Amino acid sequence: MNAKTQKCSVCKKYNGKRYCLRNNKHICWHCCNDLRIDLKCPPECEYSPKYLPENDSIKEKHKHLVQNYKTDSKAEIIDYLEKSYRLYLSKENPLFDNQIPMLLKETPEGKKLLLEKFSALNLHIALVPLLEKLLHIKGIKTQYTEDASIFTQKTAEDIALDFITLLAEQSWDDLTNYFKNIDGDFIKHPHTVDLIISKLKSLKLIQEINYFDVFSSGLATDFASAFCTFEINYKDYLTVFLLNSNTKNNPFWVIDSIIMGEVNLAFSEADNIAFIASALSKEEYSKAYQLIQKLANIYFLSPDLYYYKGLYFSMKGENKKALEAFEDAGLLDINFAEAYYNQAFIHHSENNLDKAKECYNKSLSLKKNNVNALNNLGTICLYEKDYDKAEEYFKQCLEISPEFKYAKENIARISKFKEYDEQK
Repeated sequence: MNAKTQKCSVCKKYNGKRYCLRNNKHICWHCCNDLRIDLKCPPECEYSPKYLPENDSIKEKHKHLVQNYKTDSKAEIIDYLEKSYRLYLSKENPLFDNQIPMLLKETPEGKKLLLEKFSALNLHIALVPLLEKLLHIKGIKTQYTEDASIFTQKTAEDIALDFITLLAEQSWDDLTNYFKNIDGDFIKHPHTVDLIISKLKSLKLIQEINYFDVFSSGLATDFASAFCTFEINYKDYLTVFLLNSNTKNNPFWVIDSIIMGEVNLAFSEADNIAFIASALSKEEYSKAYQLIQKLANIYFLSPDLYYYKGLYFSMKGENKKALEAFEDAGLLDINFAEAYYNQAFIHHSENNLDKAKECYNKSLSLKKNNVNALNNLGTICLYEKDYDKAEEYFKQCLEISPEFKYAKENIARISKFKEYDEQK
């Protein structure tokens, strides 16, 4: 689960994960923006805005327009820029003969002056729409020639925000579209998407969303993947992972996976799963189950977690629950050979031979050298008196593993079975 929530020391509302060197307390990014827009934060703070003196087109007195600042999401960037520029535009400004830009926008002459002065600054194209919005003007000119669409197209964060909005509204049918690529094809098996939606429906936190906000987001250097973490109900976190199904220059973001927690928990999933595997190997079943239950609240879409849940129930002799878990693992990762093998093994043990063969073959299509699957298929054929096919499977086992004793023993049994049938 998430670490104990620490509230912002300023607003007492949002989670305060950021340590402020200015007041020596933990604050949220909203309050951090409220403070740092005056450009008076200690320079050693990583979130302190830095004036860019190399920009000679704007003098130091207009440094609000040329800053370098760290943010953890697009939402924070937008919030910071709006607050920063509102402050800049609400003060007497030497650029405008010591008049206040926010008051100048109230007259035609003032708007003309605003357009003239801001156009002369040659601002970056990304800043123009924001200034025009705040000043209620249109037509600020810039020399920048970049395609403006790169600032208006939806980012991974925007897509994640749309997704969680629908999630909060419980618009389940609409959510499936976020698992489709640019051509409208599912990036995961349709049954996998159905399972994901089903799992989301069952989560208490999802059912009780009444507030959410972007906490942080990130983009891989190759533009192939991204994440967005949301603060939920002022205390919990949910992280959405996305894949780019198109190109760097024309990204089309789709949902890949989700965890209940901050993004760093994704990097510890393998270690957490390893603890379960270790507990099962030591027959510490109670410990293993406790870990499974705890991690299910975080990695609720993890195929590995469901796989080990299936192993736990198998070891406890609860085949029905084990089969359900292995089936979930196979749906969440359709290339999970071991999940299909264990499904087959349970069906085999319950004499559901047609389904067992189907699952063994699915496992073998993904992992061709699985001698246990080949041997078990051979034993089914032996039971069905298809001796030639059985022998073929056993020989395949020995080609892969010449000392595999079960295949050797089963080949020897074929002759006995044939001899018995002839004597009947």
